[in-house]
Amino acid sequence: MPEHSEEGGGTADWVLSFYRFYALADPCALRDAVAAACVERSLLGTVVLAKEGVNAALCGSRQNLESLLAALFSDMPGVRTNWAVVGQERPAFRRLKVRAKDEIVGFGRTLAADVPVGEHVDAAAWDRLIDDPEVRLVDTRNAYESHIGTFRGSTPAATRTFREFVDFAERELDPARDQRVALFCTGGIRCEKASAYLLEQGFEQVYQLNGGILSYLGAGDRAALAGGRRFEGECFVFDERVSVAGDLGTGSYRLCPQCGWPLPLEPQAGCPACCR
Repeated sequence: MPEHSEEGGGTADWVLSFYRFYALADPCALRDAVAAACVERSLLGTVVLAKEGVNAALCGSRQNLESLLAALFSDMPGVRTNWAVVGQERPAFRRLKVRAKDEIVGFGRTLAADVPVGEHVDAAAWDRLIDDPEVRLVDTRNAYESHIGTFRGSTPAATRTFREFVDFAERELDPARDQRVALFCTGGIRCEKASAYLLEQGFEQVYQLNGGILSYLGAGDRAALAGGRRFEGECFVFDERVSVAGDLGTGSYRLCPQCGWPLPLEPQAGCPACCR
């Protein structure tokens, strides 16, 4: 399916990410409207549209981002949003890409809005849930993401792409043994599809972190929660920041120019992934 792409420059002070699974009749028509609205508001980032819904990460002024939501997505029920301030020294995006695709997150199967998904658990209740020894905690993200940060005690899917999650689940998870499964990802969208798949496979109690790691890190009194948080390291993000730290500020990683594996900014040693 086609896409709209436009180069841009400058910096932004807010990053907004949001997604929603809902029936979208004409992704291409909405693509053109979204692209025009983003250009008008000087927004940069990525928007993916498909018949199963929308997935977006955009940067710009908070006023312009809120204006876009109100203008084009006000009738979208249950949209899940994450907000973060971004420093001007490392802008999150340098261009605008608005795409119409088969899926808003690649999994090899679409997700209808009425398909059952895992129970959403907010940040306040998440630590209590995953402290239960009977809960199997699963990181649905790719190996290079889990490598720089994850929840203590989690089982990483360690995939190269999200499409490999099905193979991981068939190999590592068992509905007879893993009666309670808790899933998490960056912003929540991958857990929607992963949890729906597990429920289809006969897993009875499936939970997902509402809003993902980004929502968890941004919840509540950060100073008060810092000592009790179960997340260790930094959270990989798919933009120029590469990662965000526990306060959602820009993290301390860069990408290997050869393979894209996240590496510490300092010291700038060789890439272990390229040496495998």
